[in-house]
Amino acid sequence: MSKPLLVERKTYTVVEISEILGINKSAVYRLIKNNYFKSFKFGKSYRISKESFDNWFYDIK
Repeated sequence: MSKPLLVERKTYTVVEISEILGINKSAVYRLIKNNYFKSFKFGKSYRISKESFDNWFYDIK
């Protein structure tokens, strides 16, 4: 029996970013609008590049 393939996620959702930063979703949308990190719209929701967010997050710490 083979092991299940584990794939590392490459994006965060707005809700995940709000939980990580402890801010509301409106504030996350402002960060997206001001291009603090790379994001793209997927249907009606946004996805934030994990690499871009992580780099931004660790640079401000």
